[in-house]
Amino acid sequence: MKLKKIFAGIVITFIVLIIAVGIIFTRKLQYYPPLTMNAVANDAKRMAIYGLEDQTTPEDFGFTNYEDVTYYTSPDMTLKGWYITAPKNTSKCYCLYHGRSANRMKGLIYLRLIKDLNLDKTFNIFIPDLRNSGESSEGITALGYYVADDIYNSLRYLKEEKGNNRFILHGFSMGALGITIALKRYEQELNDIKISHVILDSPVSNARKVMRYEVMQRMGLPGIVAFIGITALDTKLGFSLDSMKLSETLKDTDIPTLIMSARDDDKVPNALLEPETSGLPGSVVKVLHFDSGNHSRLYLQEKGRYTRSIASFIKK
Repeated sequence: MKLKKIFAGIVITFIVLIIAVGIIFTRKLQYYPPLTMNAVANDAKRMAIYGLEDQTTPEDFGFTNYEDVTYYTSPDMTLKGWYITAPKNTSKCYCLYHGRSANRMKGLIYLRLIKDLNLDKTFNIFIPDLRNSGESSEGITALGYYVADDIYNSLRYLKEEKGNNRFILHGFSMGALGITIALKRYEQELNDIKISHVILDSPVSNARKVMRYEVMQRMGLPGIVAFIGITALDTKLGFSLDSMKLSETLKDTDIPTLIMSARDDDKVPNALLEPETSGLPGSVVKVLHFDSGNHSRLYLQEKGRYTRSIASFIKK
């Protein structure tokens, strides 16, 4: 009898521990530490990861006509970013949406790309801090679900306050998935806006499977932890993670979309990406794999091919 009680105690302790780890994991996904702009500017390693030396604003890339803007505000949320006005009057805008655990400074290096594509003369440029990043308010991102709200609100701001009505949307990782969620969820609300092209760099391809991969392969925890965390997230936030995958968000799209991914992406493996893209309309969605480079670092490591690929894509 005593051994049975000890065994039962061990089992209960193990179950409680697994549940606790699952809850902690879920909280980590929702409340990861915000990354301020000063934190990036004062971290030489992160600056190098972003492809920056001492550049901290668009002016450091020759864009003097930029301003800090607040593109959304409510009692519990303020969202900020950089808006760069083109040298001649235009209603076209190129938008760069960063990923998780990043901020608008991640987009600075892509100002070189925009210059190389000769788009800086004919496009305004918008580089925001999404929620829980940079100078924007802290908040739950849910791996891109709520980021989609920020992207929608940014497009409304750029249309109504800045007069833009034709957009190229370029997103990274969580921001890339957020773009596709926003365009699907707010399809009717955005019918007065023209999205000419969508570029998805290292997108989160399937939120549920990426979370499971993160837990089991990258964190080395048992699958039950991922199950508990995913179930808790579904329950608490009131939506299914099954809606957060490219096979769902892009299945009916008619917007030309370019998906770019490293073959050896360690955060969103191609084994997760390929099932999500294989059934998408090939005439609309193009998938391009890079032999070198890694998650959200394709441009830095394959600049020539990256630039040529986007140049070819947006000309169509």
